[in-house]
Amino acid sequence: IVQNMRSMRMYRGLDGIGVYSAGLNHNTIGTAATYGTIQTIYRNLHRLPEVDVVLVDEVQNVAHKNSEAKMYNALMAHFPNARKIGVSATPYRLDGLSLGYLFDDTVFSYNLLDGIRNGYLAELRGIRVKTNLDLTGVSRSMGDFNTSQLTAIVDTRARNSLVVESYKKYAEGRQAVCFACDIQHCQHLKEIFDERGVSCEILVSDSDITDDRKGVVARFKAGEFMVLINVNMFTTGADHNDVGAILWARPTMSQTLYVQGTGRATRLKSKAYVERFGQQALVIDFVDNTTKLQL
Repeated sequence: IVQNMRSMRMYRGLDGIGVYSAGLNHNTIGTAATYGTIQTIYRNLHRLPEVDVVLVDEVQNVAHKNSEAKMYNALMAHFPNARKIGVSATPYRLDGLSLGYLFDDTVFSYNLLDGIRNGYLAELRGIRVKTNLDLTGVSRSMGDFNTSQLTAIVDTRARNSLVVESYKKYAEGRQAVCFACDIQHCQHLKEIFDERGVSCEILVSDSDITDDRKGVVARFKAGEFMVLINVNMFTTGADHNDVGAILWARPTMSQTLYVQGTGRATRLKSKAYVERFGQQALVIDFVDNTTKLQL
């Protein structure tokens, strides 16, 4: 919501814009538009005026069943005459189900390559690093690898050292986002980055490991360290223009995760970055993802 508000401020200002979210401690209804979380909106549907459009962001995450599906169904039913629009940069679901139960047709499609060609996104250069991994015995769950089985194979000192050395060889001097399998994998990677003299921090949901997530992100954006190691945290909605490299230390079968994670490097870069590296970022792939998944 906060990031969308910033974009709205940039394009038209915030006059007539409201925010309805318990998590942000706001309950204002805008005359032009109202941003909200589905949980708060659902509980307060009776307070909302008629609207012309219901727009759902990150629509690929909308559940087909359970309480969240109930809330979205109620939202749509409450505004029968409104136009319903779903938006997603990654319109793929891990469970293989369709987005069609809420939305009828895809009316506009604009992918990363379109954005790069038209000058709205930074160019990406892919680098594949061979690891000799054999993942044939790793089971699948919800369209991706089983995390515990995957970690047992990839979280080794030799492979983690390869990740760090590849960063130093190809991307040293660039800020990078490194995707790891789990918290322990993050910690093991950090040990080797520290040994090699590369400043880094960990961003995970466990407050014992990352006790100030906002602080970690703020320090990264301020350029206070070079590599942000995370477990699926710096994906949807994460915004730092000068991410210069993506390190895929974790294999994935998820098209959604791969596109979202790689997309963190596509923001147009600052003048200082462009003077050093050009309008380009690196995607360093340690599991041949770039030969199996498409952007």
